[in-house]
Amino acid sequence: MNDIPAILGGTPVLSEMAGIVKPSISDYTTPELMDRIEGILKSNMVTNGVTVKELEATMADYLGVDYLVAVSSCTLGQTLAIAAAGLQGKKMIVPSFTIAATANAAYWNRCEIIFADLDLDTYNMSLDHLEELLVNDDVAAIMPVHVFGNPVHVAEIEALAVRHGATVVYDAAQGFGADYHEKRLGNNGLFEVFSGSPTKHFTSAEGGFVATNDEKLAETVKLAR
Repeated sequence: MNDIPAILGGTPVLSEMAGIVKPSISDYTTPELMDRIEGILKSNMVTNGVTVKELEATMADYLGVDYLVAVSSCTLGQTLAIAAAGLQGKKMIVPSFTIAATANAAYWNRCEIIFADLDLDTYNMSLDHLEELLVNDDVAAIMPVHVFGNPVHVAEIEALAVRHGATVVYDAAQGFGADYHEKRLGNNGLFEVFSGSPTKHFTSAEGGFVATNDEKLAETVKLAR
């Protein structure tokens, strides 16, 4: 085996390709759902119509947040929310164990990315390493990821952020429906962004959802989506 990725001509790690993951839609042919889809298509408003507003309101109520903005993907939601928070060009800590989209959202906002190591017990961001990285007090933001829907240590992370003057923004792509101390994810930090991609346990076929209690941030994301 060499160090070149298989896609560039290197030796594949697996002898067979992994199977295609089935979208997590239990029954997508019910008459009620098909009628709703037909109604959307007939309305000629397939991206930002009444149904989207209904979904935003329903999800905001479920999560217990003041504002929820639907966007085309979780990555776009993170990218827009970081910009709306005024974090462009700032130093941001992200976990080393996450999908590339987490760092991409920061990169596209010209942030200086600092990687934090993971906690081997949870695969979430290591609190010890995070504290080490915050020592210089020049980090503007922290973006933890709720890996596999397992919430990070929210209270401890936000306490560190307050102590060092950093803003906390969450990649909650896998965390929809999870609770932290009997409270739904979506209420933590300045914002949390969920994913509705096909392989998530909650899917909208594709899409992302920015949850926040900050009215100005929500309005800015809504204008930019």
